[in-house]
Amino acid sequence: MESFDELKNVLGCIEDNIYKKKKNPLVFTRYLYPKEQVNHSLLLALLEKNLDEALFWTYEQYHSGFQEELYLFIQLVYENFYKSSNSSALGKCIDDLYKKWTQNQKQHHLFGSMIKNLICRPYNVNKFIEDYMGAKCEHCVSDIKETKFLRINCSEEEAAKYDTPSPEYQKARFVLPKVCRYPIRHNVSTLFKCSNPVIEEQYRYHWTYYCWDSPYWRAIFEDEYKGAINDEKKRVDFDDENNLEDFYDHYGYEPDEQKAEIQAMSIGRGDEVQMTIKDFADLYGGKMVKKTIKIIRK
Repeated sequence: MESFDELKNVLGCIEDNIYKKKKNPLVFTRYLYPKEQVNHSLLLALLEKNLDEALFWTYEQYHSGFQEELYLFIQLVYENFYKSSNSSALGKCIDDLYKKWTQNQKQHHLFGSMIKNLICRPYNVNKFIEDYMGAKCEHCVSDIKETKFLRINCSEEEAAKYDTPSPEYQKARFVLPKVCRYPIRHNVSTLFKCSNPVIEEQYRYHWTYYCWDSPYWRAIFEDEYKGAINDEKKRVDFDDENNLEDFYDHYGYEPDEQKAEIQAMSIGRGDEVQMTIKDFADLYGGKMVKKTIKIIRK
């Protein structure tokens, strides 16, 4: 991939392949996570080789309706983190899995397979640090030997653990404590130039408005309950009282009424220590060039 700006667009949630005219840079996913930061969290989970968390974020994007953008993100992460440290068979594996998915889009587990094939392989963060963060890194000489490639598969049963539960009448307020398994990685909000680092008001009082550009929620609003977005009042309106009540009976997650630890899963605690470029390099094996200071003696 020639342009690293594409990765920055995905990380920053600037480009949206589903809705070309985005009303808001902030979009909530199916479980009311800020979509932009789900990408941040997926990247870090990959680098830390935390498989369950990486799959959780993968399917949070997938089941929110951002499948094409998710593939673009995975492809760009491969290009900029994994390509220099692995044989070309890894990239071909990811492409093959995507092509297979396009032929039958019910095969959700194929995206899990993409993640499982990345997470067990070596990576190098120097390109990312240089191109995205603007810090000079040591030049790494690649010495990759094309050997037999072992493809790792994610089973349908494994992927099913991340499916969206069916809504239960008048039990919607209990959903978030059950499904929000991991907190968003708010400690990289500054480093990754998060466009909406503070979202308490949007999350607590205008969540339906900021769900509108999520395909998962859009289908529920428009197809099931005849909803329409209200930009002036920052909410979704329904055509009659019955649809309004029925929507909230099934999907009224009441984020403002959740315990503080549940709200913090999406909006953070507010006291997260922000990661620096050096912190990122040290944690993920980056080799930054140390600056030397010449002392001129008179």
